[in-house]
Parts: sequence; C-alpha cells; structure tokens
Amino acid sequence: MNKKGQAAMEFLMTYGWAILVVLVAVATLSYFGVLDNKGMIPSKCLFSAPVPCVDHSFDLGNEKLTLAMRNNNGFPVEITNSISISSGCSSPTINTINDLVPPQTIANNEIAKIEITCGGLSSGKFKSDVTLIYNNPNTGLNHSHVGEIVDRLE
Repeated sequence: MNKKGQAAMEFLMTYGWAILVVLVAVATLSYFGVLDNKGMIPSKCLFSAPVPCVDHSFDLGNEKLTLAMRNNNGFPVEITNSISISSGCSSPTINTINDLVPPQTIANNEIAKIEITCGGLSSGKFKSDVTLIYNNPNTGLNHSHVGEIVDRLE
C-alpha cells in the first residue's frame, strides 16, 4: 500500500531537481550578464525629411542634449528657441546652434549642431518625442517638425 506514495514522491523529487537545475542555470546566466538587456535598447534619433537627424548625444553632467540636423528643405531655415520635448526633459531651451546664439539661419544641405539644455536628465532609458519649430525666412512661415529620440543614458 505504501508503494504508491513512494512512486509519487520519487516523481515529484525528480521534477524538483530538474526545476532546481534550471533555476541555477538562469541565475548563473544572469550573474554573468548574458541576460542583461541594457545593450538591447537601440540608440536612435528619428526625424523624417526635410530635416532629418544625423546624430545625437547626451551630456548627463551638464544636462545637455545635442542634435545634429541636416536642412534638406531646398531653402534656408531659421531655427529659433522653439523646441518641446514630451518626457524626460524639463523646460528645454536651445543654447546654441553651430556654437552661436539662436536664432540662426541654416543654409540648404547644411548640418546644424543644436545644443539643448535639458533639465532633469537622469540615467536609464530616455524615450521622447521632440518638436522643433523652424521658420522659412523667405516667406516668414513657421514649420513644426516632430521626431523621436530613444537612448540609454549612463
């Protein structure tokens, strides 16, 4: 009569040891960083034409975001201090455009380096929509340009 209980106990012990081996394997992989997803977050700056993002960088110590944007409008554009960032950055302001104080006119096909003070930057994942407003100096019309920045800040 006790043989049925012994068989059930041996069955459960076999599964218990198998689960323990799997847990130890997962813990070992996690300890050595194989399961670390920090490298899985892509670093991207996506702005569509006519003003695509060429490159970007963050300076956590000085709370600055720098964007390199190319003017492909076919006409010069004037970038003022009009920028908004949806999250991860409080009260963004454009410090310089090509190391000069805004507003600055960017010629057609020229790359503009835009430095933005971005309060509240902290390490971790940064994902935000960025809206840049520029002006056509020939017509005086304003244009709104929206893009997305995703990066891991360390």
